[in-house]
Amino acid sequence: MTADQQTSDQLPSDQVTGTLSPKITPSLTPFNPGERFKDNKLYLFSDRGVKVMSVWPRLSAWSKSIDKPYWQCVRPATRFFFPEGFTLHKNPPCYICALMARPGPVPEHTCTPFATDEWRAFVPKTVQDIVSPFKRRQWHLLAMMGRCGPAAIELTDSNPGLAWALASSWVFKSRPVQNPNRSIRRLLSPGHSRKDIAQWLEFDGQASTLRLLKKLSPDDIDGTLALNLRKAMQHDKYRKLLSHLPRINKSVMHLINMPEETSGILTQNLLFAAVEVRDFRFLLNDICRMCRELEIRLDQPVQDLEGLINLHDELVDAVNRKTVEDQPLPVPGNLLDSLPPQLQWINSTGALFDEGRTMHHCAGGFHKAALNGELYFFQVHGEQRATLAIKPKGDQYTIVDFKSYCNAPVEGATRKLVSQWLEAIQENRQSA
Repeated sequence: MTADQQTSDQLPSDQVTGTLSPKITPSLTPFNPGERFKDNKLYLFSDRGVKVMSVWPRLSAWSKSIDKPYWQCVRPATRFFFPEGFTLHKNPPCYICALMARPGPVPEHTCTPFATDEWRAFVPKTVQDIVSPFKRRQWHLLAMMGRCGPAAIELTDSNPGLAWALASSWVFKSRPVQNPNRSIRRLLSPGHSRKDIAQWLEFDGQASTLRLLKKLSPDDIDGTLALNLRKAMQHDKYRKLLSHLPRINKSVMHLINMPEETSGILTQNLLFAAVEVRDFRFLLNDICRMCRELEIRLDQPVQDLEGLINLHDELVDAVNRKTVEDQPLPVPGNLLDSLPPQLQWINSTGALFDEGRTMHHCAGGFHKAALNGELYFFQVHGEQRATLAIKPKGDQYTIVDFKSYCNAPVEGATRKLVSQWLEAIQENRQSA
């Protein structure tokens, strides 16, 4: 079936109310990937199912698949809009050309614009600009703004954190309501305040709470971040620290939520430094894990990111000193047979500790797993200097950690080098 033919399987009329329909006869016919805009609906086909979305302002979405062959109401997780300057499509903007990256033949065709662009065009430009910074649950926000009108648009523009929570109210309410949009329209009607919205979402109604929700970074906000903020605001100490920050992101909340044995490092200056860091949870997780291993508490305040890195390195050395002697590590089988010249196997606990010290991470903390043959470690000297940890499982190998200096992510050619090496090993095993 082509995308055009597949759209003939029309949605049942009772789907407008959001009910499941028993009228659709289950079909195990595979779908052809593609997309189609027809009758003010966007049809998105994968090889296993189809998702259908109506246009702004009355957004609704349904899906069915080979595994679930009846229409079901869904809330798509797709990110529909991006900040200005982000390139959404490669040229030419043709969805059939985009399928050429998938396995299988691509027939001759006339380039066709992405149907998704036709669907996007129904959303007003002002709304697109408001929702574009959000990375998660754009659909929820769009549906709220479309169905609840100008008051919802104004709220999303003026207090992104509060609006995001309202659009996903079931995440925050101990007893979620059956019809969220009805409750949202009531809360946004004249006579109700932002305080009423916050209290309905089970935040306290203080003015400072609204100000802190307004500081949440749209590109970072998710349910965990907002719930952690709500928990932190129960403590006057954290509420005061957060009130001085220009915005609140994941790095800030990772610091606020540190366990008791490491909470002594927290300072206002360190929180200000965290505002400018995308995400350093790996560094903090390393520090917390090493404190547990050393059975110590941290009481010395840290003022900046450099101080945090220095503390991390001191803990790495302390963990290293706990090791009585340098011990050889188990040989990683056939991983060495086709080892690229850019990779070097780390063959002893001493070398593993040295690697952690050089790279400012705690690879040495996993020496027990390395001694037991549960993990194999490699130095990687590609475009990025990195440390690779591989876990053997039967005749398969899995990358469990791949980090550059200070646990920074590894991208591009360096990651591709390692992926191709492991794929070649798996292919050789299968052909043997």
